Amino acid sequence: MRKLLVLVLPLMIIGVLFVVPPTQAQTGSSVPPGADIVFVVDQSGSMSRGSILSNEDPRCKPRIGPDCPRSAPTDPDHLAILALSQGLLPIFNRIVNQEAERSAVDLIPEEHNFGVVLFGGDLDNPTASARIEVPLTPVKIQRDAAGNISSNIDRLLPRDPQNLGETAFSRAFDLVCNMLNCEAPVTPGRRRVVVLLTDGFPSRDTISYNSENPAPYFEQMRQRHASLFAHSEIWVLGLDQTDRFWTHNQTYWEQIAPGRTQLIRSPSGIGPFFAEIASKAVGEPLAPPRACDGSTFKVAPYLATLTLMLEYPDTNSKAEFVLPNGTKLSRETATFVGYTRSNLVENYNIRNPVPGDWTCQIIGTSVTPQFRDIQGLFRVTDVEIGRFGEVPSACRDFNLSVAYLDKDSNVIAELPEYPLNQKLNITIDGTVIERTLVPVDATRTKWHVDSNLTPGPSGGSYPLTIAVSLADGTKVFTDTKQTITIDPRLPCMTITTPEDGKPSEMHNRLTPVGVTLEVQLSQGGKPSTPTGVFREALETIVRGRLEGPNALTREVILSPVKDAPGLFRTVVDDLPATLAAEGIYTFTVALDATTQLGDRYQLAPERIVFTRQPGGLWQMVQVAIRIGVLLAMIVFLALIGFLIYFVTPPYPKGTLVFQSRATGDAAQVRKWEEVYRIPLGRARFLWFLPMRWVTMKVRNAKQQALNLQRVRVWPNTKGQPGVIVVLYRTKKGGGKNTITLHKHEAAYDLGNNHRVVYEHLPSKSK
Repeated sequence: MRKLLVLVLPLMIIGVLFVVPPTQAQTGSSVPPGADIVFVVDQSGSMSRGSILSNEDPRCKPRIGPDCPRSAPTDPDHLAILALSQGLLPIFNRIVNQEAERSAVDLIPEEHNFGVVLFGGDLDNPTASARIEVPLTPVKIQRDAAGNISSNIDRLLPRDPQNLGETAFSRAFDLVCNMLNCEAPVTPGRRRVVVLLTDGFPSRDTISYNSENPAPYFEQMRQRHASLFAHSEIWVLGLDQTDRFWTHNQTYWEQIAPGRTQLIRSPSGIGPFFAEIASKAVGEPLAPPRACDGSTFKVAPYLATLTLMLEYPDTNSKAEFVLPNGTKLSRETATFVGYTRSNLVENYNIRNPVPGDWTCQIIGTSVTPQFRDIQGLFRVTDVEIGRFGEVPSACRDFNLSVAYLDKDSNVIAELPEYPLNQKLNITIDGTVIERTLVPVDATRTKWHVDSNLTPGPSGGSYPLTIAVSLADGTKVFTDTKQTITIDPRLPCMTITTPEDGKPSEMHNRLTPVGVTLEVQLSQGGKPSTPTGVFREALETIVRGRLEGPNALTREVILSPVKDAPGLFRTVVDDLPATLAAEGIYTFTVALDATTQLGDRYQLAPERIVFTRQPGGLWQMVQVAIRIGVLLAMIVFLALIGFLIYFVTPPYPKGTLVFQSRATGDAAQVRKWEEVYRIPLGRARFLWFLPMRWVTMKVRNAKQQALNLQRVRVWPNTKGQPGVIVVLYRTKKGGGKNTITLHKHEAAYDLGNNHRVVYEHLPSKSK
């Protein structure tokens, strides 16, 4: 039996320690919840070698020799030492379940400490009476390269029984009290458990013991260790194979540990006793065990871990797990974080288990085993949020990308058969906005907001909430600690000059001027120059293009204006100032730069349309010129009409003959003498065109005699023959005379013995 226990128990302790090591968690107190468990093991001579039958026997004097008569040992199988391993089996099995369950619901992990005190009795040597074999030590889990698990406590446990003389319970409890600091109140959430393994018989203690009347001894011990007994859960395991001492003292031990004492006569009784200790001290798992009878159980998707714990009813039982795809669970079909097996326990710790219906089925025929499936936390432990598209700024809409990570920072992909319901809430300037997340591509490892978000005018940090759930509403992940920052230093841009849809004058008075182009940059909603924001010089980041009539194109760069925050300006002054430059213009400007972090920052081009026109004074000059040209055209047309009228018929015919009254001898022959003759038919314009009227100047020599300066003649327009003659006088105040000569030789007296005669018939001039 002892050999069997020695072989089986190390495997069993490894199995029950199958648990992910708890991390140090902080609550309101710096001490995590859990249990401090101390095993107090009696290693007196009566346990391992038997008690001396008589101290007066000569074989026992002066020193106790090997032939000194002794009674049979109360613990011949050394169960007190072996129980350190066997007794821990149910205790740690429940600790494993509890830790896995607490991790699955994201509760604070517990920390369980374990210690061992061995004691005997020696009045002259207190150290030999009781000693700490294993200090109070947090239970940690160790894994080798193959994933096999062992406990850090296992290597500290004593393996061989010892003979420490007498049985000094009080000294042992003093040491335990020091280990547990029993004078101090128990920290909320923690428990103290003391398990005593003994045959129950005290001897050579600091308190006197009378086997005929044990009551005073136990009463004094209860008083002396009142703090320990009051603040701890005491369990007493009686190991007395022949019941030589236990029954004699059992009543008193039951007063110290009411309902928590048990006499064990064989190794088979140790397991149930420690199962009861584990159930009351550590607690039973929340989930009841399942029967491994071929029925299925569901494993949720996106789990980080799955712990399967098989408990066999006997050493002949065996079972196996089958995955949803029908393959058997093994290291080839799943990723094992750890695996242990003993004759009674088989445990699996699986990373990223396949979701779906799993099966536990018996191999062969046996009593149905039981198992617990502890489904850990979901894989998603962190979220990575970044920009989706261009660098966010306060002057344009933005989008966000989302990726989910496990504890090793690996990206988690969505399983097609288990779609995720994802929501993103963002608070912008006090307003909560909800958006759905959609996949970026077919890999379904990254998502983005289904529609763009509009930032506030001043930018800043916006709180984010990410909520991920399964189709049935099961929460997979929630994060409320993220923020997205819209850098208010990244500028916005607006064209200020010229104004959209309005005219721009080409002149200042009569002086031609260029086109002034101005752009206003703002930061955080206020005009500001983005000094130090970009790697490039400010004089190069704002560029534009001016387009106008006649395929005019000018590429321009706008530069910051001194003492004008955020104002960038350029003047295009090489445009023609003539009417050809008038018309509709388009100005397009964009900002293109690189942030100090190396991100390219581009603003969508701004565009305006404006009209370029002359100045007011210049427009007046233009109007005057147009009027002058119009008048000149009218005059020109009038002249042309007049010329046409002037050279078209009717034409004057005949001759005007100016005569003077004859004197002297000539008077005897004729009354009048010819002075001047104007032949009307011979008058020509430009030497070849006949004229509607004829104007002739009177020669200077004849002006005085005729009293005429010039003569104008045109045909009579009243349908009668003859001509109309206008005589322009030379004397001051003489004026002019208009006469009509209708017929041949009609005459008009000019006065001063002169007259004019109209000859209708052609006549020769003299």
